[in-house]
Amino acid sequence: MKLKKIFNYSMLSVALAGTMALMSCQGKEKKEDKKDVTSTVETSTSTETSTSTSTETSTSTSTSTSTSTSTQTSTSISTSTSVSTSTTTSQVEPEEKDRPSFTPKQGDGNIKIYLAGDSTVKTYNDDQFIAGWGQYLQRYLPSSVQVINCAEGGRSSRSFINEGRLYDIEGDTSTFSQNSGKSIAQTIDGDDYLFIQFGHNDDDTKSYDDTSYKYERFVPLGTKDANGIYPTIAPTNKQSTTENLPSDMKSSTKTNIAKYGSEYFAYEASGSNGTYKGFLKEYIDIAREIGATPVLVTPVARVSFNSDGTIKSGPGLHGDGFAYVQAVKQLAEEEDVMYIDLFEDSKNMLETATSSYAYSLMALKPNSLTGTWPQGFDTVYNDNGHEATHYNKYGAFIEAAYIAETLKLKNINGLDGKEIINFNVNEIPTAYVNPSNLTPKATVAQIEADIKEVSVTDPNRSYPDPQLVINAINDLPEVSNINNDNYLDVNEVAKEVRNKYISLNVDDRSSVTNLSKLTQVEAKIKELIDAAKPVATEEYTLLSSSISTVVGTHGAYTIVDSTGEKLTMSNGSLKLGGNGTSSDKYISIKVTGTGTVTITVSAYIDTAKNATLAIQQDSNTAQTKGITTGNSEEYVFEFEISGESTFYIYRSTGTTGVLLTSIVTSYFEE
Repeated sequence: MKLKKIFNYSMLSVALAGTMALMSCQGKEKKEDKKDVTSTVETSTSTETSTSTSTETSTSTSTSTSTSTSTQTSTSISTSTSVSTSTTTSQVEPEEKDRPSFTPKQGDGNIKIYLAGDSTVKTYNDDQFIAGWGQYLQRYLPSSVQVINCAEGGRSSRSFINEGRLYDIEGDTSTFSQNSGKSIAQTIDGDDYLFIQFGHNDDDTKSYDDTSYKYERFVPLGTKDANGIYPTIAPTNKQSTTENLPSDMKSSTKTNIAKYGSEYFAYEASGSNGTYKGFLKEYIDIAREIGATPVLVTPVARVSFNSDGTIKSGPGLHGDGFAYVQAVKQLAEEEDVMYIDLFEDSKNMLETATSSYAYSLMALKPNSLTGTWPQGFDTVYNDNGHEATHYNKYGAFIEAAYIAETLKLKNINGLDGKEIINFNVNEIPTAYVNPSNLTPKATVAQIEADIKEVSVTDPNRSYPDPQLVINAINDLPEVSNINNDNYLDVNEVAKEVRNKYISLNVDDRSSVTNLSKLTQVEAKIKELIDAAKPVATEEYTLLSSSISTVVGTHGAYTIVDSTGEKLTMSNGSLKLGGNGTSSDKYISIKVTGTGTVTITVSAYIDTAKNATLAIQQDSNTAQTKGITTGNSEEYVFEFEISGESTFYIYRSTGTTGVLLTSIVTSYFEE
């Protein structure tokens, strides 16, 4: 663990005077706005190497009176091979705020920690593989301290405000479940804390052609000055939610923006209507006006590696030189706010895992995938895409531990005798989360060894003995003895043996020297299952991977979307959105003959909700099947035909999209 992470407060160097002054971040005590020139020297000593062709010369000098025993290559004071000195200029922001003012609110004696953030912070369902660190922070806190996670996926520091999640906005009709549908300002008081983490959706260095992201989410950094300091420009100059929107914007985005009321804080590339630091400062100012304590958290690292094994910066990766991360640190210094460098911690974790195993700390695509952790995750790991932004349950748990450790170390060196955090942190969590078995034991040990002040290693963690798997495989019948009379029974046993193998840590799997027998048994069973299937007279297949332009003819299938934007591609799958019918949003196919038609749809849903897949034959009542899982599964519909029939495939009900990976229509002649 880095010393900088212990309290992450700026140490200002006054080189000419030959003295060092520690600027402690005093939480609830807001210093006078810095509108004059302030000299800042920050020393950074990092052994990391960058493949970037551009080199920033702005230097940070940070010192600490504490030492770290961490064995990480990047040291406690964030060392860098290049050192430079800069004079920072804090830019003047507008005096008038385009928002209501708040008065101090007496605390109720109960400490609450409000979390304002995006999908990397939010709370997910327990059975989902994806997780946010906000759902695990409570495990390290006493019951007297309540975590209220207001984070939501896809939100930036701007859209979170526009939706009325930070404070009430007149005319805003956005709805949300977090905090019982109330804004943070409505319920937070003087005893409380506001943890603020944004950046992933604010990052306008992403190269999206779609204007929807820009207008709904992005927040510009603004132009940095000669010293590398980004401007802090408060949100201002609200614009109409119905006028001056680009013609190519999705109608769903226009609908969302219209919920903001008559006006909203709009995106303006130069930052003149509000910059990233300016929007973050709104959270700080409002918390302080009410009497609560703001805490900034840097956004978690994304998985993208340089050739030297370090995490890469750049467009869509927090900007060049991790600009969005640096802006958070600058604001923390300028406003004397405590900050937790979760970016640095998560970056170290990913670099410790290396590019070979970092994805075993991340969620899978689609995010809606569910199952038993970690067995279910390990089972489908190689069958799905891997996330580069969102962490899985173990990765998020470790991030929550980093947060807890930082809070536990709040009083190191006394911090000028001023306490910022006035609650205890538990060393032992109320429950642990164990890692995926795809992460080597040594890698897990390295990650967990970096966290010293709180426990992250489950004392009851154990790894299965590979000899048990070897024995189970030996007990399987020989391939020559598997036949039509027993293959279904053998199939059930083989599934159990495969699950036992998956439960082994990746380090132990090479010990299973007879794995080839299990593979041969599984192949024989599949052969017999396939042979038992009736042979179709005709068969028509539609693969989502072969679709480029959605609407139109695709072999025997026709895709129709008369309303627009409801049938789209998502994560490589064909997404059925909106409640369609056989007349407006559907996939159709005509089959002629006399006999049976089966339509097998491989499908899943893109969020942990539910939806209904419908197939209608001609004008008959549609057959429906509920889709409730994030795992792609087969749903079989059967029909009788005599002559020509047209079949319409669509989503009939639900609040989430049905994603199709394939449709196979089989005709069996009578």
